[in-house]
Amino acid sequence: MGQWWPRDSAWIVTAAAGWAMLAVAALCWAISAVYTIGYRRAWSWWQLLWPVVTVLGTAAAVVVVPPDFADARPEFDAAAMRVLDSGMPSGRDGLRIGRFEVGRVYVRSGDAYFVDARNTMFTLERGWVYSAEGPPGLSAGAYEPLDGHWFRYERSLDW
Repeated sequence: MGQWWPRDSAWIVTAAAGWAMLAVAALCWAISAVYTIGYRRAWSWWQLLWPVVTVLGTAAAVVVVPPDFADARPEFDAAAMRVLDSGMPSGRDGLRIGRFEVGRVYVRSGDAYFVDARNTMFTLERGWVYSAEGPPGLSAGAYEPLDGHWFRYERSLDW
């Protein structure tokens, strides 16, 4: 799935928060509509604006396709080769590869790590690793094979 959407079962919390916000917006709209109709005895076209904008926004959120690693794989391959060939030092920041924001790139144990800028926070690092020798050398963390020499990883940072 895309990198802006939470992994595993964390999407349930995101979906519940979204539905709660929609419910609050619907309740506010219903109260204002009842007030306007009940006390002013009039209906205005602008009262339809909230439901229309909410429906359009919800439809856009459902229809928008999240980025897929396979779409950006050629660019990731080229970036990994550049990083590994140049022996680039740790800490290159702020790359954009396809539709992904890469916060940092570093080489460790012959593997090129691309840190996902959108999903890395506090003591959790997520991203992609190019490892030509099979599974990555770092034992800490969870690695999910993607395609070829690529793995999606998630690891806890111990300071």
